[in-house]
Amino acid sequence: MALGLFKLLKERKLQLASLSDLIQMCLLYALLNAMVHHFCWAYQQPYLLMSASQLPIMVIGDLLGALLGAYVFTLFMRRSGLYHLVERLSQDKPPEST
Repeated sequence: MALGLFKLLKERKLQLASLSDLIQMCLLYALLNAMVHHFCWAYQQPYLLMSASQLPIMVIGDLLGALLGAYVFTLFMRRSGLYHLVERLSQDKPPEST
């Protein structure tokens, strides 16, 4: 859902080599994940909801987890030598026809 919303809002593909794109994707993911989770939780087990402040706490937790995951992913790609491949794959160019 977050990737689809990113493409819709930006009118382009996600560029994995772009720090700005990764941060924006993490933010969209955190918001959507927490909202869907909170909605399902409220629908299935409303007696477990204690306050409206639980949603922002979920967003913050999801955002920190997503940012950490993006950082570790980028670090791994750079250290493994695969970063240039990711840069090429995330370019917004149509595939060449043969």
